[in-house]
Formats: sequence, C-alpha cells, structure tokens
Amino acid sequence: MQKTFKFAVTVGRSENIALEKLAQTWAVKFGVKYVERGSKGSLGFLLAQEQVEALLVATNKGPQVYTASGTFFFHPSMAVLRLKKHESDHFSAALALKPGMRVLDCTMGLASDAVVASFITGLTGTVCAVEASPLLHFVVSEGLQNYQA
Repeated sequence: MQKTFKFAVTVGRSENIALEKLAQTWAVKFGVKYVERGSKGSLGFLLAQEQVEALLVATNKGPQVYTASGTFFFHPSMAVLRLKKHESDHFSAALALKPGMRVLDCTMGLASDAVVASFITGLTGTVCAVEASPLLHFVVSEGLQNYQA
C-alpha cells in the first residue's frame, strides 16, 4: 500500500496575481490546499505551519517543490551533454535506439533517458515516461514543456 504524500501549494516571494491564479489552479488539480504566501514568512515556516511534507511553489522560473531537505526544480541535467554525444551514449546503445521506435521509460525522474530517446527516435517515434511521484512528474513535465536554455 502506497503512503499518501501530504503537500500544499503556494507562490514564491515574487508573487503576482498570475502566479497566484496558477498556484490556485494547481491546488485544484491535485485536490490540495492553496496557502496564501503574503507576509507569512519563509517556505520553511509555511511547511511547519501547514504540517505538510512539501510545498509545490509557483515561481517565475516554473514549479518548484520545497521540502525540509531542499528545493527541487526542473533542469535538463545530463540530457544536453548526452544529446551532443549520443553516438557514445550507453543507454541508447543498449536499446539500439533508431528513428521510429517506441520507448517506455518506467522511471522518468528528471527525464534524461526519455529526452535522449525522444531525440533519437525522432518525429516518427514515441516516448512515454511514467513517474510514481505526482509532484516529480508534474515539475519535470512542466519543465520539459517550458525550459529555455
């Protein structure tokens, strides 16, 4: 049986009306509480006050997950370097990836493998990435759609 992960949604320090509305939309999407940031203090303070394990934070740089252990946000990680040298990429070699193939990534994480597979399989291929953590899946999916180097 999977443990329920308790979190809430709020906005970053540079809050604005658009981010507040976006955060409220996310709260509805996940069925969790939206916490007004205002002058209530740090994210650590809100974490303790709301008695949650994490905060999904709407920021100008995209969604971030704040926990007592730190902050998680999307970054393409090693995918960029792996794409530059995809001929020597062990993952793509092990799968013998070619254009048009279909790939199922069952441990999406930061989606580095999915990004490499998508690049190699091309427009005629299909890559589907699955992630057990709804927050991780959300942050990475949003990042993949909106990341600008």
